[in-house]
Amino acid sequence: MLTASECPSCPGCQYDDIAVVRDALEYLTGLLPPPARTEFRRLLTGLDTQFRRRTLPDPDPSHWHDWSGSPYPWWHRRLYSGI
Repeated sequence: MLTASECPSCPGCQYDDIAVVRDALEYLTGLLPPPARTEFRRLLTGLDTQFRRRTLPDPDPSHWHDWSGSPYPWWHRRLYSGI
């Protein structure tokens, strides 16, 4: 079961939140050289497919944007606590 972190400010348990982990993976993807980036993207595509299958879209649009109005990445707009 996927669960959101209960204390996201804690350095260790922030990675209990799958969206934070996915943020880190996205960041790391940009640091890879092109051949490795392509292969890593292929791996992430499979993981993202599983994540979409195991979660639900968040129906509340107020959760879709940050304080500046910028949209969160799609993985932040999924419901996964209690599923």
